[in-house]
Amino acid sequence: MAVKIFPSANDVAGSAGDGITWKEANATSWLKAIAAADFVISGFLLPATSASLTIAVPLGQAMLQGYWVTIDASTNVVCTASNTNYIYLVLTLDGSSHVTTAGFTANTTGTPPANSLLIGTAVAGASSVTSTVDKRLVGFTLPVMNTNATPPSPGNYVPVTVYNTNVPEHRWAQDSNGALFLQVNTNAAGVPNWVNVLQIADDTGLPTFYQNVTAPSLSATGLTGATAASRYVGATVAGPPVSGTFAVGDFVIDQTAAIWVCSVAGTPGTWGQPGTPAYLDPVAAMLFG
Repeated sequence: MAVKIFPSANDVAGSAGDGITWKEANATSWLKAIAAADFVISGFLLPATSASLTIAVPLGQAMLQGYWVTIDASTNVVCTASNTNYIYLVLTLDGSSHVTTAGFTANTTGTPPANSLLIGTAVAGASSVTSTVDKRLVGFTLPVMNTNATPPSPGNYVPVTVYNTNVPEHRWAQDSNGALFLQVNTNAAGVPNWVNVLQIADDTGLPTFYQNVTAPSLSATGLTGATAASRYVGATVAGPPVSGTFAVGDFVIDQTAAIWVCSVAGTPGTWGQPGTPAYLDPVAAMLFG
């Protein structure tokens, strides 16, 4: 068994000298263990358009494969006409796998080059860039080592931003696709179990829920023409609620398949069934006079 610890004054390493030397490989391994995912620190925000097929990527900083990368001037990237171009920050390595420089490249496939970080996409027409989309992952991220959550599978689990990391369980995480996860427990092997609870489906921000949603009530702001207050406030065994405080527009469903709507706020308020005035409904009349 080999033990490697760096930096270490006692040279605890697999090869003599490695433990006390802050080598490139040691430094990047340490930084990758902390950051765990590539991200932009600042800058590199693509301009909205370009009058030509050349787009200027502004200066910026990033963490990429454990390397702190700073580019202190704008860099021109040539896009392919009549295509969506994927623009990446990429490291250049020599034959010994040591980094020699970093820069930007573009392709039309969306396949990330080795040692790269997606910065954004640029839609090009025949002679100009007509629009761009910011794809930077900005800020500090952590990975989720997971064998239980679906989607995604363990083999392609994407990095997430973890909130409230001092609490061992019930941590919330959101990945770069908009999915929201909840850590429900940790298994015997120490691996956190995450449950996918919400997916922001697309750029409209409309959510898709993957688990049951529990709440005291469900309110709708309503579409145009139907914006009066309304809340689904639960269910009864039979008839309207006989206790509790309710507002106009609240409705319940009882276990006899009847729907009851609150028409006068109060405790418990005045309730009637759709299409039936409260004063004509025998149950309402009996309860409220």
